[in-house]
Amino acid sequence: MSATKPFIGITLGDYNGIGPEVILKALGSQRILKWCTPVIYGSQQVIQFYRKQLDLQDWSIDSIASMEEATEGHTSLITCWDDANTVVEPGKVTPEAGKAAFTCLDRAAQDLDKGLLSALVTAPINKHNIQSEDFKFPGHTEYLTERFEAKNSLMMMVSDGFRMGVATGHLP
Repeated sequence: MSATKPFIGITLGDYNGIGPEVILKALGSQRILKWCTPVIYGSQQVIQFYRKQLDLQDWSIDSIASMEEATEGHTSLITCWDDANTVVEPGKVTPEAGKAAFTCLDRAAQDLDKGLLSALVTAPINKHNIQSEDFKFPGHTEYLTERFEAKNSLMMMVSDGFRMGVATGHLP
């Protein structure tokens, strides 16, 4: 897994929300591969559902089992749960989508902790259906802060000519 470009993990978020669409539209342009190697932590079935809905099937996504299989210059997808019976219902809040969102986030955090990723991008979660014994946080930032035992944390928003750190967090 030797690379000259950073491997960037991207979590699926709530698969019934806007996350999958935003991810696919952002990665649909192959120009992103000039700067990084994106690795989606999600579900083959969910990604295929949205690719068909959005007519975004003209580029390939490599399905891999682990980061060790990721190849520079290719977009990859790690399926994080047994998705054979996953039913995608855009706009609907379901416990299954919340559980899947946490599973993707946790798997990506593990790879980040192992040094297999250079950075992590998180797609939106539903603050209610993700709540569980393992996730009792207002949002991603608070979870990742505790997970990595950070004293302080900051959510970043970055684009060309714009860099912003969010200094406040969600209130439950």
